Amino acid sequence: MVTRTKHLGRFTHALRFYSRNRNRVVIARKGDLTLSLLEEQYYKQEAKDLLTHSFAVKNPLNAGKVLEQDWQPYVSQLVDMSIPEQISFVVTDDVKDRLAHAMVSHDLCNKVDVTNMNFSQYRVESMKLLRALSGKWKDENEKNGPGRALYMDLGATHEDYYRQGIQPWTIQTTLERAREHGYKVAAMQTTNPTNHRIGERLGFEIVNQIQAAEFNPLFSPLLVTLWVYKL
Repeated sequence: MVTRTKHLGRFTHALRFYSRNRNRVVIARKGDLTLSLLEEQYYKQEAKDLLTHSFAVKNPLNAGKVLEQDWQPYVSQLVDMSIPEQISFVVTDDVKDRLAHAMVSHDLCNKVDVTNMNFSQYRVESMKLLRALSGKWKDENEKNGPGRALYMDLGATHEDYYRQGIQPWTIQTTLERAREHGYKVAAMQTTNPTNHRIGERLGFEIVNQIQAAEFNPLFSPLLVTLWVYKL
């Protein structure tokens, strides 16, 4: 009886996995991990939950769930907006059928309204600076098309998959796909030393740094670093 139950459980898991994954766009694999496009029917809600958890729920500034209240609608809008552009990715553990990482990127001209959100001030400023630079890129590349800039907006890794090189793997894949899609520049912002080191290692250049406390004392001593990568 135990054996039959175990086999039934495995069959159910396999059926669920096949149903969810049969039409996904796989980009690369490393061991049990698969890097695929973030799609409407493929780990969309899990990606939203992971990003909200990483940027709000775990944040020590989330007293009274003030950040969580802002990040949930922001992440939801961001993921929905980005999916049609087909340049956002998820990394999944196919053995455990779970999400390990999500990275959401989009054209820098596209944006989610953050004006009424508590965390918005420094993000608004950083996006403003990057869009000002994107005008320069467009002028330089006008004869070859629009000279679009890609913004690598949010990325998060489940804590069970830290230190496995997933984030640089996803960033590198995003840069390659951005080049294929005709982007001239990729941009991102970092707020922690680990991502700062990844930016340096992958060849990004620092274009500006913002003290987030200038916009909201709650964010002291957060230093926001803006990076670009010429494709």
